[in-house]
Amino acid sequence: LYAMRYNIQNMSKDHQVEILRILNKHNITINENKYGIHINMSELSNEVLESLQMYIEYVSKQEIELNNLEKKQENYIKLKTFKYFFLFHFTFFVLINLLYSIFN
Repeated sequence: LYAMRYNIQNMSKDHQVEILRILNKHNITINENKYGIHINMSELSNEVLESLQMYIEYVSKQEIELNNLEKKQENYIKLKTFKYFFLFHFTFFVLINLLYSIFN
């Protein structure tokens, strides 16, 4: 339960709202005060805990996928930049050699 609580506390607000929807769907009592929303997790049924765990795993997998896509995009941009850099230098080298051969 501690790990689950930690994961939920560190989620974005959008994901926390979805957690509340899951709890609301299972008619779980939610206590709210000026410090936040509180739920007695030790009283949750196994069905509710499984639903929460499935959502936590889903969010975790989505974050991993998103990070992987961002890394691929960064690598693609780096590769494109390198290709343009190489193409520019190669073209410049060919142009210099051509000019050198014309004037000599």
